[in-house]
Order: sequence, then C-alpha cells, then structure tokens
Amino acid sequence: MKTIAYIPSGLLLLLCILNFYLGIISQPDPGFAMYIVFGIVYLVLDVLVNSKIRHASWLGFIIPLAVLFVYPVLVDFKHLNPWSSGFMGALDGLVVIYFLYLLLMKL
Repeated sequence: MKTIAYIPSGLLLLLCILNFYLGIISQPDPGFAMYIVFGIVYLVLDVLVNSKIRHASWLGFIIPLAVLFVYPVLVDFKHLNPWSSGFMGALDGLVVIYFLYLLLMKL
C-alpha cells in the first residue's frame, strides 16, 4: 500500500470514531442511530481499504461522497448539529479528494 493511502484510511478511522461518539452523546436525538450506522459503515470501509480489496478505492470514493449528499436529507435541519455537519463534512470531503487522487494515479 502506498504511503498516501494511509491518510484517507486514518481519516476513515477518525470519522468512524467521531460518528460513534456522536451516536453515544446524542441518544435522545432522533438521528443517533444514523451516527452509529455511519460509524459502522466507515469502520467496514476502513477494513476493506486496508485489506487491499480490488475495488475498495472506488468504495472509498463513492460512499463518503454519497454521505455528503445524504446526510442533510436524513437529518432534520432543526436538529442539525453544526459541529458534526461542518467538521465531519470537511473530513468526508478530504476522504473523497484523497481517494479520487488515488484512483487517478491508478489510471
């Protein structure tokens, strides 16, 4: 695995931890289950990327990109946490950019 591939892998792990943390502290919030599900998805995606599965880079590009578009739709805007949406949205964007770079380097 190239050294640059460790950066998005670390970001995926950070996103996993942050989603679990937000899911635990916001249990009365109606979106807490979504945080737990996204945490599990990021953990599985991180394991896939580190195990060098053939199309894991494509999944690493598509899933965070989909989360960037799905998250505002799933969470009601009245319950939107600015910290989680801003910071984690920026991390999702960085993951998408890194995986796009890795995919373009393979071409």
